[in-house]
Amino acid sequence: MSPIILVLLFAASSAVVAGSNGSIPLTLSVLLPLSFVHLNGHAYLPAMDISLELINNKTDLLPGYTLKAVVNDSACSDSSGVRSFIDVIFKEPVKIAMVGPICSSSTSPVAELAHFWNLVLISAGATSPSLSNTAVYPTFLRSISVDTAAVEGIIALMKKYGWTRVAAITSQQDLFQAVYSELSQAVLNNNFEEARNFAFGEFENPRATVNSLYNSPFRIIFVNMYPAKAIEIICQVPVDKTLDYVDTWLFSIYVVLGTAGLVYASIWLMINIIYRNKKVIKLSSPYLNIVIIIGAMLFYLDIILFGMDEAILPTSVLNGLCMENKQMGKRIHIHVHDDV
Repeated sequence: MSPIILVLLFAASSAVVAGSNGSIPLTLSVLLPLSFVHLNGHAYLPAMDISLELINNKTDLLPGYTLKAVVNDSACSDSSGVRSFIDVIFKEPVKIAMVGPICSSSTSPVAELAHFWNLVLISAGATSPSLSNTAVYPTFLRSISVDTAAVEGIIALMKKYGWTRVAAITSQQDLFQAVYSELSQAVLNNNFEEARNFAFGEFENPRATVNSLYNSPFRIIFVNMYPAKAIEIICQVPVDKTLDYVDTWLFSIYVVLGTAGLVYASIWLMINIIYRNKKVIKLSSPYLNIVIIIGAMLFYLDIILFGMDEAILPTSVLNGLCMENKQMGKRIHIHVHDDV
C-alpha cells in the first residue's frame, strides 16, 4: 500500500463510522475552480468520478473502506480558497485529505493552513516554485512539475539550435517573475549572450509590447503568463513582410486550396440534394452523404481561416480571427503557462 494511502487511513481511523453496506466511508475534499472564467473546473469532475469508481471497485486497494468526495469551489482566488477550506474543516463529514486546488493563487493559503489540521493536500495544477518550501507547506504534494522546470527545456533548445539570446514577455505577478529570474540566471550560467525581460501588466496594450520586440535584437520569445493573456500577445504578432515572405506565400496557397476544396464539396452537396431520389444516390444513403459533405466543408473552412494572414486581411480582422481560433481550440504552439 502506498505511503499516501497509509496517511489517509491513519487520519481517518478515529473519525469515521461504518456505512450502510458495512464499509467505512472515507471522504476527500476536492477543491476545483468551478466559477473561474478562464478554466473549466467542471471538466475535472468526470475524471474524479471515474477514479473513485476504479478505486472502490478494486477490493485489494482499500478493503473495508469506500472512498467518497465532496467538491467545493476555489474559484482560482486566495479568498475563495480559504473560504472553501473553512467549509471543509467545519462541516461534516470529516475529511481525511484534500485534492486541489488547481491554481497556485488559491493553493498557497490553503496549503499553508492544511498542516495545522494534519491534512494532506495534493494538487495536480499548482505550479508555483514557492510551494516547494516544505517549511511553510509541510503537508503539500503535487503531481505536476514546477514552472521553473520549463527553463531547463528553453536552455536545451538554445544549445541545440545555437541561439545566443532569448527574451521573455512576463506577467508582472510574482509567480511569473520568479520563472524569469530562473531563466536569466540559467542564461548567465551557460555563457549565453543575453536574456531580457519585457514586463506585461494586467491593463497594458499587448500591441505596444509586441511592437517593442521589433526594435530589439531578440527573435526567440518566451511567453510567460496566464493563457488568456498569452493569447492576446500571440495574436498581436504581425507578419513581417521582410522576414516571412515565404510563409506569406505558403499561407496564401492554403487559402486557395481550401477555397477550391470548399467549392468542390459544395458542388457535390448540391448534386446529392437535387438528385437524392435517383436510384444510385439512394443506394449511397443521401442523408449520410450530406452529413459527410458538410463535415468536409467545415474542414476546408478551417484551412482557409488558418491560412489567412496580413497579405489578405487587415490586421484588426486577423487579430480577431486569431483570438477566436485560440479561445475555441486552445491551440497555442509555444510555451504558455498552464497554471491558471
